[in-house]
Amino acid sequence: MERVIKKNKKGSFFPAAINYEIISFLMRGKRRNKVLYSLKSPKMPKEIADNCKLSASNVSASLKELFEKDLIKCITPNEKIFKFYQITKKGQVALNHFEKYSYKS
Repeated sequence: MERVIKKNKKGSFFPAAINYEIISFLMRGKRRNKVLYSLKSPKMPKEIADNCKLSASNVSASLKELFEKDLIKCITPNEKIFKFYQITKKGQVALNHFEKYSYKS
């Protein structure tokens, strides 16, 4: 069950509930994890590919999957090329929870 992220009295965001489906989604995809981690600051797909050592097509597929789950957003949607992407509040919350559940192999 997914719940909305709310603001507390100080204006900070906090999750109303942990979305385990999103955590599971992140745990199943190493590419998605790399891409999501790289978006802690806004980046273009080429920068993501270079930073994560992934092909442009893998980055594009990961961006699409993350976008569909509302974990990232395009901050220059009207541009045809040189689009910038960044993590959403929902994505940041999911990433924080994912880090608690992830393990090193």
